[in-house]
Amino acid sequence: MNLLETLNNELYFKHLTDDEKIRYIYLRLCCIFSFDTRYYYASFFKDYDLLRKILNKKINVKNISDNLVICHTIVNPLKLLIEEFTSREVELYRSVSHSYAYVNFMNNRYKLDLTGMNDLASVKMGLETKGFRIDGFVNPDFSDLDNSLGFELLDDYEYISKLDINLNVPLFLQSMKISNLLDNSRCKYEFSDAKAMTVKLEQLFRVDMTQRNSDTFMDYDYSFHRLTKLGDKYLDLSKIDDEYKLHEISEDKYLTLKSHLRKRGR
Repeated sequence: MNLLETLNNELYFKHLTDDEKIRYIYLRLCCIFSFDTRYYYASFFKDYDLLRKILNKKINVKNISDNLVICHTIVNPLKLLIEEFTSREVELYRSVSHSYAYVNFMNNRYKLDLTGMNDLASVKMGLETKGFRIDGFVNPDFSDLDNSLGFELLDDYEYISKLDINLNVPLFLQSMKISNLLDNSRCKYEFSDAKAMTVKLEQLFRVDMTQRNSDTFMDYDYSFHRLTKLGDKYLDLSKIDDEYKLHEISEDKYLTLKSHLRKRGR
């Protein structure tokens, strides 16, 4: 994918202001890229070769070969694209633990943090962003702007209303509803998005944490599973035919996976 060409084609006919272009670029990057969960596990398991590969990844906006990023790598194309399509300069903040950007937006200094507030997954879900803000102001209302740019992003209340969530159904049926919503979303292709959506939906469904026991496990090739014990039911969020799906498994399968897969903290 030539992202530079794609954005040029999309922006050419829109006649947007610099502020509108900045917001549009941010949202498009959230749609295209996903957080690379391997980063946390490579560090924990001392897989330094993979860790260096992830940290040193160079994103060529003219040839996007994969969509996995971390905070330290996504800020570079963000800066390049904003400065390519607008007259604004982007300042990058980098530390060992986190990276994000600053830019002048609507006559204020805005912080643009695609990964720290989970916006990469939220935008794919259709939820409002939380990482695009003035420092300390967590949730500015961009609904009118976003709608004008072609993005319908809802707050939690609007999202619940749209989904017509029934909080009175049994816990397992709530999880099956979550599974169906995941299947019909754009969040099913990468583990970070699928897990973030599942966790968010569990919060919106008010799944009782005392009745749910979930952990993330991985195989030696970094194939991820989120294993959940829900009362007397067992669920696995894992990749099936190149998409992450939430599906019911047997207790034996659940115990086998837990015994054979790796988990942070062991």
